[in-house]
Amino acid sequence: MKTYSLLLKLVIFSSLLMSRVAFAAVDTVRHDVQTGDWIFTLNQPETNQQKIWRYVPRNQFKPIVTDSFQWAGKNQFLYSYDLRNDTKSKQSIAFMWVSQARMEIKGLPAKVPLYEGEDTVLFKAWRAKKDIAYDQKKKIIQSIIKPPADWSGDIDIDSDTSIGHNFGWFSSIENTASDLAPSKTLRGAGLSRPELPGVGIMKMLGETKERGRPADFPDSGPLSDKLDELLDNDPVRVPVIVPAITVPIPYNGAELAKNLKQEISSWTDLGVAKQDAIDRLNRQFDVLIPALQGNNKATVRAAAYEIFKELFSHHHHLSHRHFDTDHHDHETKPIDYKRKATAHSQTSTEAPLHRVAARALGINMMYLLTRSEMMP
Repeated sequence: MKTYSLLLKLVIFSSLLMSRVAFAAVDTVRHDVQTGDWIFTLNQPETNQQKIWRYVPRNQFKPIVTDSFQWAGKNQFLYSYDLRNDTKSKQSIAFMWVSQARMEIKGLPAKVPLYEGEDTVLFKAWRAKKDIAYDQKKKIIQSIIKPPADWSGDIDIDSDTSIGHNFGWFSSIENTASDLAPSKTLRGAGLSRPELPGVGIMKMLGETKERGRPADFPDSGPLSDKLDELLDNDPVRVPVIVPAITVPIPYNGAELAKNLKQEISSWTDLGVAKQDAIDRLNRQFDVLIPALQGNNKATVRAAAYEIFKELFSHHHHLSHRHFDTDHHDHETKPIDYKRKATAHSQTSTEAPLHRVAARALGINMMYLLTRSEMMP
């Protein structure tokens, strides 16, 4: 009888254990093809509870970007960005954030070190000093970046180098109607800078109620990996011109050409150029730079001509008249952008050189050639 009772307990225990193991193994994720949502089913074997979490991707919209570049006087250039949300989009657009800029922000207050003491009076003095520095920095940023109505603008500045690599605009938290709804256009986003254009990536996300990772979501495992993948693919990415090329002071054409050569070396990883196009451009820069150093205008013109020919050969109706603001038939659309260690060999674009990249280099070459012709 004792043996039978013991065996019965072992069977019951094994059954319970197997049911818990089976229950724990059914954590799942599936795609709802009708809504586009991802449905995560999470199980807690300790409490025998189940939680269903619906993740709404924030990329269910189609943005169309118009970027413009123009002389603003006093060695300043105005960068402008108009954003249109397609009529067929399912989501409003909540913000646009641009990377890959290189802006040297001057006049910033000295960096306030961390406070590590315990004295209350000293802490208040430190806090006041930090607030003053913050207000000064904010004022400088606001003098550079111009927001659209009901949106705010900001620049992310490296505190050690005073270089602004990222900038962008955000809809109002208080006014949800400020989100860019389908069929609407946002105008007025811009910034004034002395740098000539390079190529950056504008990232955008749609407006949703559920954002990010829930507090009780697993930190590892297949479901965590899937959510990381979804979060990484969420931003919609569009190439745009950005302030990136420093004009040497005093002016030096050869140094500017070196800066341009350095800029285009990053374009394969950004997904806006293929290596063979960059190689052809580099060969012309290798001719252009020494010609500028020797003020050999004939060779400068010849190298510039070959660079322009490379830019124009990849794009229908592209000319110098489309550099500053492109024709409306060629508004910039999203690209498939995935940063990988082998991106330079795997990147695929519509053309060997993206139209935005061609425009950015075209603007720089027009500037460089004009300055060269002005030299005695």
